[in-house]
Amino acid sequence: MNRILLRINNLNIEDSVYGKLNYFSLSLCSQQILGLEGLNRSGKMAIIQALKGNLEAKWACAAVYFKNLRIDNPVELEKKISFLDFDLPLDLDWSVYEFLQLGNTSFFLNKKCRNEMINKAREDCLAFSFSIDVRKKMRDLTAMEDRAVRFMKAARDPKEIIVIEDAGYGLTGSDLETYRGLLNKTAQAGKGILLSFHKNDVIRHVCNEYLILRRGRVVKKCTKISLNQESEQDFVLGNTLRQKMDSMEKDEDYRLNRCASSNNLYDVKLWANSGREKVFSFTGGQIHAYIIEGTQSSDDFFEVLCGRRVRKDVAYQLNGVPFHGRNMRDFIQKKIVSIKISELDHEIFGKMTVRDNLMIPLDGGISALTYFRFGKSMGDVLCSEIPYGSFVASRCIGREDVNRQMIILMNRWLVFRPKVLVVDHPFKNCDTYGVYLMKAFLKRFTEIGTAVILVSSDPEYCESVADWIDLSTILIKEVS
Repeated sequence: MNRILLRINNLNIEDSVYGKLNYFSLSLCSQQILGLEGLNRSGKMAIIQALKGNLEAKWACAAVYFKNLRIDNPVELEKKISFLDFDLPLDLDWSVYEFLQLGNTSFFLNKKCRNEMINKAREDCLAFSFSIDVRKKMRDLTAMEDRAVRFMKAARDPKEIIVIEDAGYGLTGSDLETYRGLLNKTAQAGKGILLSFHKNDVIRHVCNEYLILRRGRVVKKCTKISLNQESEQDFVLGNTLRQKMDSMEKDEDYRLNRCASSNNLYDVKLWANSGREKVFSFTGGQIHAYIIEGTQSSDDFFEVLCGRRVRKDVAYQLNGVPFHGRNMRDFIQKKIVSIKISELDHEIFGKMTVRDNLMIPLDGGISALTYFRFGKSMGDVLCSEIPYGSFVASRCIGREDVNRQMIILMNRWLVFRPKVLVVDHPFKNCDTYGVYLMKAFLKRFTEIGTAVILVSSDPEYCESVADWIDLSTILIKEVS
């Protein structure tokens, strides 16, 4: 019989960023894989942060036990847990065998010791039924290989509880079965695994049991076959959000409402890594998606397309007229704007109000006197017209949750009526409701004739919303 490793009863948390927990209870056994499903502020993020000791949880009023030992301080519990955050890749110059074995051997390595490390690393790979070159550098691993190696390392760790945060970026549909197998192999080493995955459908695929949270409470404990997808979404969303999402879906073929053009609106000419000149052309009222393997490669392509990184060897045309911006501000003046969802904290200004965030595109467009006299009333009007939610204009945007911050950010540029919108990793870290919001806003941009360009390393959701999609590898030639 599996032992109970972690037991939490009546834990209460109130946090403006990660959400709240109301009398939360959880039990995690050895060899158990327990998933956490819900929206970003449902409480699942608060659980992870509480286990890390980052939140002021009311531990004194709760009963928290590791095995049979009562825990009164989160710092004590943190020492007994291994945390894996796959959103933060390991950019190490170590090889796989060094990463797996260096903690188990002498620092001074001779040839014999190194060969032993290689052989043991190969045994680890064999035990996990995963094939990989153990001499390969960690920074060169694919997303699936990186996860596999870190699972092997965690299985060796004497800590019996593993908490996993994973946005799923870089994983393909065919990787999910491999992911599930790696989880099972890790659990069989006597580990209790708590998994927080941003894609709820993955939770259902890889976990035998999972908790559905909403507004800080566990509303349902499910097994893999206990609910169909539609019923499960009702538990995740609740009636209010469900009605909002249904209203977004009323126009099933949203492409019919687009203000599409047959002429190229925006052209970018650059040199690819192959040494060939390549021209990218974009049409107004359409969504173009580029799926590029590797986060760094996709980020480079995004920055060149939108002018965040200006290079002399890249040529731009807007409505057939060449132009060369000196910086990102010049591109915005041409109504070429960009949004980096993967770095939402940098896109919004957390200490500014909702009103001031919405007024940012007007910077330089109106005089200081006009802003002083009418800025408040203009901002209030913009705030009152935000779709998908009501906002207090004077509220600090940093106190809003992720989805509401995304609504303000997208609406900021929607009222600007840009000619070109470039979005980096549009669905990264989006929960179920966030995906619907992003799709709804992308539709609104195409309705006003904007050429929308999506750049991502993950095809999920992009395939369902794009008119045109490119899955080829695009590598930008470095300037010497």
